[in-house]
Amino acid sequence: MTNNQSLMDKKLPCWLTKKQLYVAEQLIAQGFYYCADADDFYEPIFSESVTDGWSLSFPAGECFLDATCDNAIFSKNLEGREFHFQAELKAARKIIRKASQDWHLTGLNHCQLSFL
Repeated sequence: MTNNQSLMDKKLPCWLTKKQLYVAEQLIAQGFYYCADADDFYEPIFSESVTDGWSLSFPAGECFLDATCDNAIFSKNLEGREFHFQAELKAARKIIRKASQDWHLTGLNHCQLSFL
């Protein structure tokens, strides 16, 4: 299965760029899942901008960490386990920043030219 097929099978938002989808795949690999369009949710109690349009937030009264980009929400369920607020934020920041940096090294962002 190719990388593009993997992205399509997970029904990720079609409006995200390839780079945003790459970051989303890295988040999913670390326990996040695509939740929904952000219009369907309420304002978080805490929100912080990370990089390349990504932000992290904790919704009020919930045990979830949300990563949001271009109106798409990816959530990590923290309920039922002990977690440290700052450690979860730090880990998620690291995933997003590393994936954004790695995107430039993967070659996925380069178009291939074919000459006849």
